[in-house]
Amino acid sequence: MEKILVIDDDELSRALYRTILEQKGYEVIEASGGDEGIGLFHSEKPDLVITDIFMVGKDGLEVIEELCERYDGIKIIAITGEGSTRPGAFNFLEEAKRCGACAVLPKPIDWQEMVQLIAATLDN
Repeated sequence: MEKILVIDDDELSRALYRTILEQKGYEVIEASGGDEGIGLFHSEKPDLVITDIFMVGKDGLEVIEELCERYDGIKIIAITGEGSTRPGAFNFLEEAKRCGACAVLPKPIDWQEMVQLIAATLDN
């Protein structure tokens, strides 16, 4: 069973990820922030990390940069609803890719697209 680490400071979002991903057969571990997520990555060695970008404390971009510096081939999906669709705005999803995320997804999340993206990312 493939293990996914979900890093999001919103408890309800984490619960929704858990419910959907466990129904699809994944093992899910959760972190409520960037520092906790990095610690869990070191101890749990998940197959994939899903991180929100905007969080209290260490944000998702910092998480992506730190994990990508330490681990070659790490698989990360970054998610945010900020700055991803407004013309002329700083695009945080593009920045997440530059930092090392394999894939990005804007909010609101299309859960069917999310599940397909997870499968595709894990297969690469």
